[in-house]
Amino acid sequence: MIVVFGVNDVYDHASDLRNPRKVADALKGTVLDPALHDIVTLSAWIATSIVMAASLLVSRPPNTVVVGALLTLSWQYSAPPFRFKERPVLDSFSNGAIVDLAYLSGYTAGGGKLEQDMLRLRGHVLALCTTAAHALGAAVDVDADAAAGQSTIATALGPRLAIAFGAAN
Repeated sequence: MIVVFGVNDVYDHASDLRNPRKVADALKGTVLDPALHDIVTLSAWIATSIVMAASLLVSRPPNTVVVGALLTLSWQYSAPPFRFKERPVLDSFSNGAIVDLAYLSGYTAGGGKLEQDMLRLRGHVLALCTTAAHALGAAVDVDADAAAGQSTIATALGPRLAIAFGAAN
């Protein structure tokens, strides 16, 4: 969780300062004190290393591939150089992919294989739901993200189209 949420809080500081949901209640988190950015980033790197090492040591190759993809995408959602959070439409799809990869990491850790039949797994529905929920959340955060100069699905397409995209998923 620290890789997804902690790294996001480090790189979203400018937007979080303007976001009433981050300031008003703790449900959506809070604004991370800049004095903690380095320790959160270091903790995320340590967690990434431990999870990847554990996968390499005790898992099957398909799981290691999935875990590696999950960790990479989790970092690249928020952090440079790709920062998918600021790539409209990819921001929502990458959120869904993170959830799908998390599901698949458990599936492959339990011996599941990455093959054609796995496309029928119910866990993939979670990815679509997360993609939709992200687009809806971006529509709510459009003013804070725009004020911070961030390009999201909602700032690029407008909140109504972001909501329509979410509903279509």
